[in-house]
Amino acid sequence: MELESTDRLALLPKRPRGEYIKKFRSQNITTNHFKVEVDNFEQIYIFSIHYNPMIPFDNVILRRNLLVENIEKIKVFIRNLFVI
Repeated sequence: MELESTDRLALLPKRPRGEYIKKFRSQNITTNHFKVEVDNFEQIYIFSIHYNPMIPFDNVILRRNLLVENIEKIKVFIRNLFVI
């Protein structure tokens, strides 16, 4: 019988709680991952946009402006991918 991962954690040696725990503080976390329920779809396509030359992720303004300026070209390109 194989141990499940939670059982294996129980086998690890315990250590005493240190004073560092008093220094912990709660953090609010924001994420862009959320549950989505989609009905009546057989397939969902997920696209990502890559910039060449690479634009740093923290340069949101430039990335957004390029996307807005080129959204119609992107829509045409995506439409052409699915023409039967």
